[in-house]
Amino acid sequence: MNRILFPGNPWPNGHPIKDVTWSARLDPNTGLWFDLHLESEDYNAEDRDNKVEDEETRGDWESKTVWNNYHRCVLSSTYWGHQGFLAATPARRLDFATLADRTFEFDPLPPADDVYKRAFGIYLTGHDGVADHRIRFVPQNAAGNYLLEWDGKIALEYSGSDVFEYTFRARYDHLAFAGIELPEKMTEAEGRTLLNSLVDNIGQLNAGRKDERIWLIPA
Repeated sequence: MNRILFPGNPWPNGHPIKDVTWSARLDPNTGLWFDLHLESEDYNAEDRDNKVEDEETRGDWESKTVWNNYHRCVLSSTYWGHQGFLAATPARRLDFATLADRTFEFDPLPPADDVYKRAFGIYLTGHDGVADHRIRFVPQNAAGNYLLEWDGKIALEYSGSDVFEYTFRARYDHLAFAGIELPEKMTEAEGRTLLNSLVDNIGQLNAGRKDERIWLIPA
């Protein structure tokens, strides 16, 4: 738990996740969009020694030296300005009471050539490609914490490959929903009206400000 795994890389047990932020945005033209920002600890954070095995015959994915050159993973829709994913529309409302029954699947292969039209960017062994996502948010307790289950595929685009031949698997518990950002110039009342047309059972939301934008934040 609270780890991200890249099957076949030099760490079979994966890497500790340092932080995850889950937030949302309202768009009056499309609906409610979800964003995620995930950061791992350094790849070698749990190595007990600095011994480097003979890696001459190994590819980049199997090489500790290659991975350690890039230090850690960042997987994010917000860090570089990617799309995130559409979670609710007027035609397909989102019910937080049954969120555990919903699997969000998006960016099927092949993904958009323009990386900024993809849901997420990834810094892995350089700025690589990530697509074919499956995400679930499973409620854990009355305090509003969720278990995040996130799977997807990776192409080592920084090294010149466009083949999504690798996978990742992330699990993170006690994730809190950070709230919903309203568009510039949208009032709180307008935001609540729009949200009510998209979402059920989200609970009490208080208004606040962040980066000069209005946010609706879980109480």
